[in-house]
Amino acid sequence: MNTLGIILPKTPNFNSRPKDWYVLTKSDIKYVLDISTVHYKALINFAAVTGLRVQDIASLTVKDFMTATEEYHGCSEVDDFLDSSPEGMIGFWELFPHKTRRLNVPCKVCNTPESSDAILFSLNERVKYFEAKNEKEGLDLRIAKTDPLFANRKLRYKGFLNPHHLSITLGQYKHKLNAERERVFKYRYEQGEISKETYEESIETIPNFHAHGLRKFFITTLAQNRVDARISALMEGHKAPIATDSRM
Repeated sequence: MNTLGIILPKTPNFNSRPKDWYVLTKSDIKYVLDISTVHYKALINFAAVTGLRVQDIASLTVKDFMTATEEYHGCSEVDDFLDSSPEGMIGFWELFPHKTRRLNVPCKVCNTPESSDAILFSLNERVKYFEAKNEKEGLDLRIAKTDPLFANRKLRYKGFLNPHHLSITLGQYKHKLNAERERVFKYRYEQGEISKETYEESIETIPNFHAHGLRKFFITTLAQNRVDARISALMEGHKAPIATDSRM
């Protein structure tokens, strides 16, 4: 707009909100988990319950998982760990996130028993893959402590996932989630359960599924449960809200 020779900024549309404004729900994440592979099921579950950033998740090793759950198994070798680890382990993770490492900002967070069970199942499926490859090709593949916790299938589960490619892969689930949510809203509209206006509003509020959306879900869950701001910052890998706070 040009008024008296002055170029004025465009008035923002305050009634319009970007897709990223809306937070994923438990049912959204459950739907994606139900259509995911065994290995991505473990990764997505872990990301949703820890809120860790993609770069940190991609760099975790099997040894990190063994350390996070050591009070449940006391194993030092991977084979023993996979054979004797109990179900329902709660992992406790202590790390310095890549994004804030130079600032010496720590992250301390737990993952749920269900998440640990999914990871163990994924690792045991990897063992079966190695056994089949060994028998067919005369190899000696096996899981090592230095192997990635969430491995790259194209690198025979021995290579680490590329964080950028991982973000792209997770983002692809949004199309399936959007299609499913639109189908449900359309059905409810056709059945007369909701009005056309509500149907259109519902379509606009379908959240995007992506890596940061899982982190946002975790952070929102902490806020909804009124977790202390200092504890929340520590779990999120953020700086303490008060600069003079001592390390916890």
